[in-house]
Amino acid sequence: MTHRTRRGLCAIVSTLAVLLLVLSVTALGVWVHERAELRRRVVDAIDAAAPPSVQMRQALAFLHANVPLERRDGYFLLPLFRFLKPTALEVLRDGGDCAYRARALIVILNQYDVRAFKLALYDETGRSVHAVVQVETERGPYVVDALFDFVYEANDGRPLPRAALAAPEVVRSAMTRAAAGGNTRALRYPVERYPYTDVRTVNWTKSATLRAAYRALVAIVGQERANHLPRPYLTEEPGLMVLAASGSGLVVCVVLLLRLRRAALAAAAGEGPARSGLVRSNGDGAR
Repeated sequence: MTHRTRRGLCAIVSTLAVLLLVLSVTALGVWVHERAELRRRVVDAIDAAAPPSVQMRQALAFLHANVPLERRDGYFLLPLFRFLKPTALEVLRDGGDCAYRARALIVILNQYDVRAFKLALYDETGRSVHAVVQVETERGPYVVDALFDFVYEANDGRPLPRAALAAPEVVRSAMTRAAAGGNTRALRYPVERYPYTDVRTVNWTKSATLRAAYRALVAIVGQERANHLPRPYLTEEPGLMVLAASGSGLVVCVVLLLRLRRAALAAAAGEGPARSGLVRSNGDGAR
């Protein structure tokens, strides 16, 4: 690599590093602000001292009372990140469908150290048709529908096993219990359209890239493990995803700059003796 080429490459990488640093700092600031604003909005609705099973119900009631049902597609920070979908705070403000409301519920519960993750329901054609949330509590894992606003639970409040929901009569009994408690929206749940016969942790049908990734995973680990691949919390926070990507890119840029500098020093060290030899040779010729 010539000296000129190396200098040009250093300039490009340095510029990219600066841009990524600005993006990281800005994204961090916006993410911290949104997280604080989200906590401020829900602080009066959720008892921080209550057990997770109670906080889950309080968060669901908050969504039911405050989040519009219509969906608006927002984005974090820049339109460039629209593909990451809206943040939980944007869902609270603008509303959303099953997946958006599930994201809001997961992020709200995370603020109270309650672990929750999204589940995708697939129909018989292999298409993802609905999203729900599994919440880990002191009473066991509950399945919660954030769109129809009800919890899958037995008469005594215990969580219904996820596998049991494959039976339509079990789903209907949970809907009836929710309606008896005053939530008539639960009765609108389309049992036949949104079955629990094929439940996965990821909606692999969103794009061609995800479909290809799913096929590769199935080939490597098998369908059962691919369907229940642990879903990281990071995927529910666009701000964290932007931070992770920009931070990783910044690290790569720094490593490249260090290597380019090391190469430049090595080249300069090699040129030194060569120039000294040339000077000595010229001097001998003169004599």
